[in-house]
Amino acid sequence: MIKLPILTDECAHSCQSNANGAVQQRFIITPTMGTASDPGIDRWQTDLLVLTAMSHSHFTEGMRKIDTALSGQLAQALEQSEFRGHRQDQPVLVPGTPGVSGACHYLVVGLGQYRYFGGSAVCDLFGTVLDQALKLGAAKVTLPIPPNRQTSRQVNLKGTAAVIACRLDHFAKANPKVKLPLIEFFCTAQAARHLAAGLGIAPSSCQQCPLES
Repeated sequence: MIKLPILTDECAHSCQSNANGAVQQRFIITPTMGTASDPGIDRWQTDLLVLTAMSHSHFTEGMRKIDTALSGQLAQALEQSEFRGHRQDQPVLVPGTPGVSGACHYLVVGLGQYRYFGGSAVCDLFGTVLDQALKLGAAKVTLPIPPNRQTSRQVNLKGTAAVIACRLDHFAKANPKVKLPLIEFFCTAQAARHLAAGLGIAPSSCQQCPLES
């Protein structure tokens, strides 16, 4: 297993410019969540910030902070889309407000019920995120990893990062001329080492990987 270094945001520009580098170079880990240097999820600078919700709590605390910054636009968009956090719900894309919100766009995706959540759900979710990022031409996509995740018993952080890296590897091999976005994990210092270990695992297919069919 390769133990990747934990990259900081200062490394982002050099990683981003290396279009022909390994898939692992398309990831950075920013372990400042909850520290003095954390500006808050509503002010986090990125092109596309991904928000996830379970079916029993489809409006999270992070969403409330962002909704306040957007003057209620996030809640309005979710209500209009009848988003309830189910896996079958259509993802909701909400534009940010220049000078007010940190992200250019917010993408809200449903995780469904936590007891049915697993690696295939992570793979599907990231596929949706990647598709939307490419449509937007996003150079940087941020995946916040909050502490005390409700899905931690189903898929740990190491497994989550490994699945996401594997999905990106599949896409890169199938689309070698497409410039990949930079994927940022925004997390706590404790979570960072588990995510780094997951990114260091060589991509491998699941026993019934739909991407191999």
